[in-house]
Amino acid sequence: GRRPAEPTGAGPATRRADRSRAGDPPSRAGDPPSRAGDPPRSHSSNPEPRRRPQNRVMRTIYPIFRYPDPRAAIDWLGAAFGFRVHAVHEAPDGTVAHAELVLDTGMIMLGARADAPPRPADDDWSVYVAVPDVDAHCAQARAAGAEIIREPFDTDYGSRDYSARDLAGNVWSFGTYRP
Repeated sequence: GRRPAEPTGAGPATRRADRSRAGDPPSRAGDPPSRAGDPPRSHSSNPEPRRRPQNRVMRTIYPIFRYPDPRAAIDWLGAAFGFRVHAVHEAPDGTVAHAELVLDTGMIMLGARADAPPRPADDDWSVYVAVPDVDAHCAQARAAGAEIIREPFDTDYGSRDYSARDLAGNVWSFGTYRP
């Protein structure tokens, strides 16, 4: 199976460890880890079923990216686009088998790719990510070496957008539009 990796330089990594809050009873062996927003644990002989809080964000779409060097991609996606590591799982040989990165309420997953596919055209497809300040985000991406393929611009529907290519050639679109 996969085992959590040590944190990388892309930001504060979490290792699916117990993140208990003040006032929670200590966890016992075999208990699932606490997560932000979970109700306090009950260790009574007849515990109530745990209910998910109503305001918890449940993601339903997870774009998946493949990179020749997943560790370098994790670091670069953090520096260029502001992603933070949620989880990194290593293969038995120590390489990254699977990683999850978050930005605001969104999440992407990534893993290794042995060979490089053809580079997609700028308009073949992209992932759209809503950000609060397009110009600052574009400057951060440019400073980290992203290829800016469309400079920031204002749309006729009130959004400000730009597009960039990552270190593996994937096209990303960033903007202020939130459907």
